[in-house]
Amino acid sequence: MCLAIKKIGIIDINPLHPELLGLLEAGATIDEFVYAARTAKDKGKGFAYNLGTVKGQRSEALKTSGKILHGKIPSKADKLHENNLNAVSDWVPPEMREAK
Repeated sequence: MCLAIKKIGIIDINPLHPELLGLLEAGATIDEFVYAARTAKDKGKGFAYNLGTVKGQRSEALKTSGKILHGKIPSKADKLHENNLNAVSDWVPPEMREAK
């Protein structure tokens, strides 16, 4: 994580920073940190700004998580596909059936 951030140009990195460790423990990804590092670099900011950006984005995502549909938007085609699969789930071709 720290090496990826350093490659972008943020050099005041502390790999043992409690906030960094907390974000990693919470599941923050390298992509989140790299994106935030690019933003920090463009604004002339450093590691603390990077951490604050990731923390802020995760906080906002948490606030809206109950208000946003998770997963694929259901459609009539999905329901039809599911019904078709259920209708033929136990079907076996004649050549594969056991003789009685």
